Order: sequence, then C-alpha cells, then structure tokens
Amino acid sequence: MNQPDELDRLLDEALASYSLREPSLGYERRVLRRVQMASRTPRNDWWRWTIAVPALAAILLLAVTHRTATQPPVAAPPIAVAAKLPATTLLPSGAQASPPRVHQVAYRVKSVPSRLPKREVFGLPAPLSREERALLEMATRFPAQAREILIDDVERRNQPIQIPKIEITPLSNTLEQ
Repeated sequence: MNQPDELDRLLDEALASYSLREPSLGYERRVLRRVQMASRTPRNDWWRWTIAVPALAAILLLAVTHRTATQPPVAAPPIAVAAKLPATTLLPSGAQASPPRVHQVAYRVKSVPSRLPKREVFGLPAPLSREERALLEMATRFPAQAREILIDDVERRNQPIQIPKIEITPLSNTLEQ
C-alpha cells in the first residue's frame, strides 16, 4: 500500500460497490419531504430567549424582595385601642355592641449567642517530659555551665556550613578487558 495507484484502485472498487445498490422504497420521497420541511420553517429560536431572560429576571427579583423580612408595624397596646373608641356608638335597634378587636402582634426574639469562656493560654499545657525536667534542673543547679553550653551552641549555629569535596573514582570497565 505504499503506492498511490494501489490506494486509488481500492477506493474505486469500494465506491463502485456502493453505487450498485438501489435505495430502499420511498427513500427519495422521504429525503425530498425533509428538505422541503427544513426550507419552510427556519429555526429561529432567538425570540424564545428574548422572552425567557426578562421573565427569569422578574422571577428572581420577586423572590429576593419577598424573601427579605420587613419588621411588622408596631400595634398600639390593647388599652390604648380601647381608649380611642368613642363612648357611645350608634347601633341599629336590637344590636349589641361587640368588644373592640385587639390585634396581637408576634415578635421574633433574636437569640444572641453566648460567648464561650476563653483561656489565657491556647491549648492545654502538657506536663514536662523527663528530658525537659533534667534540662531545667541542670540550668538551675549549674547556671554558669548551662550558659556556656548555650553560647557554644549559638556560636556553632552561626558558623557557615562546611561541606567536604566529594571525589568519585571512575569505575573500571571490565567488558573491555
């Protein structure tokens, strides 16, 4: 298959076998009907989006405004409501005066979270280990020697690190011998 002539020959044979087949009954009619339907109704769905986007924005705006809680109007106490009513009211004959309606207002009490007690030191202090107790005892018994050890350690840390040169000897090639 390195030569283009052989590839051309294979393609020609494959295409010739396709052209010998007859289409199924009604195939041509179905294709023509589909083409006619596609040409009649253009697929312009942009108008749906022009309606959907503002509708969605209105729904979101409505949801946000109704979600925000407004404080209820403060109602006058029941005594003040009763005091505002006139002493005599004109009623039809045989009707009895009903007591004034008193509206009860429910208030939401906001709970304030109580502050938890805070410790002066974060975390729990752990007891000293055996080594830490020994170091503390040495520093209290022999302060001059502890200071000398500490100064030597600080001086050692301030010294630059010395790295010795690494020498690698080449391996002998045993295959050449």
